[in-house]
Amino acid sequence: MHNGGLTLPRRGTNARRQWDSALASAEDALRGSEFTEIRRVRHRVSAVAVMPDEPQCTAWVRRVGPLDAFRRAVTFDGFSPQAVGGEVALASHGPSPTSTLIVTDAAVAEVGRGYASRHDAIEALAHHYGLPMPVAVVDGGRRP
Repeated sequence: MHNGGLTLPRRGTNARRQWDSALASAEDALRGSEFTEIRRVRHRVSAVAVMPDEPQCTAWVRRVGPLDAFRRAVTFDGFSPQAVGGEVALASHGPSPTSTLIVTDAAVAEVGRGYASRHDAIEALAHHYGLPMPVAVVDGGRRP
């Protein structure tokens, strides 16, 4: 953002030199850390974080409610379910091409919807809380 707008400062100006210097600093900082695929273009620097091979977090999934509710409670090892947890629910009247997974957090606020798999939905919930990736998912069956 430049002067309250979303335009790039004009070439040859002091503002553009500051902009370019800030991008160079960000690029140097990323190159000196554990990021890959570092790319710099005129208006940004992007990078990909290295994902560990071993799971860094464990999510426990348990079916809740009646069978036809298609709901799963999600908790994470080391965290209170009331603070860090949520649900994954299949929104439809059963498995169909129009079904979609909806994720809610511990406060029952929607985190997202439309995930390809339950695992993807659980990873989205972990990401919502800032938990480390990757996530190991353990299906605990039905909660009594």
